Amino acid sequence: MDDVLTRAEAYLAAGAADIMIHSRKDTPDKIFEFCKRCNALENRRPLVAVPSTYNHMTEKALAEHGVNMVI
Repeated sequence: MDDVLTRAEAYLAAGAADIMIHSRKDTPDKIFEFCKRCNALENRRPLVAVPSTYNHMTEKALAEHGVNMVI
């Protein structure tokens, strides 16, 4: 998780417009942990989720964790 957050911070510092998150796991636990930590960043940008493996999650549930866009 620390490596993922470090990369996200580097992308944001480089001017990324948003951060896209994805996981191969069938539960969104790690995604939600990342959202919580990423939402606390000073220069946070929109979070985009691609819930292909945890597709039982609703857009509303993802939004409640800070996801701004779902693909």
